[in-house]
Amino acid sequence: MKGLAEDFHQFLGNDKYIKPSPDMNSIIVKRKISENEFIELEPEELSHGELKKLGLYAWIKYNNINDSIILIDEIENGFHPDWQYNIVNELASWGDNQYLLATHSFYLCEALTPAHVKEIEPKMLNPNSEE
Repeated sequence: MKGLAEDFHQFLGNDKYIKPSPDMNSIIVKRKISENEFIELEPEELSHGELKKLGLYAWIKYNNINDSIILIDEIENGFHPDWQYNIVNELASWGDNQYLLATHSFYLCEALTPAHVKEIEPKMLNPNSEE
């Protein structure tokens, strides 16, 4: 749990910080407003995209999901175009999983490279094969 809390610290960017409450029952979000001044935000003051990204990350990391196939429909909903582009690499860094993403996002498709795509060989026998 401590590693997850450390990951959250700068998860949303340079001006927002997340940490668990002392009793570990909630999160505390602070936004930097000047060099040494922060204001506390309620979780509902975060954007839809921030909450979605935070929820996805927490779900994958907290549940220690690895070597799994994860299906996500329209992951781009609520994400800024920069986050749509970056989510592909972020998902890859969050664990050793295979993600199947349904999307309408040009930015997300632009982010894909051949390294992100894995071809899966069919397991059925080919009736035209000579074997």
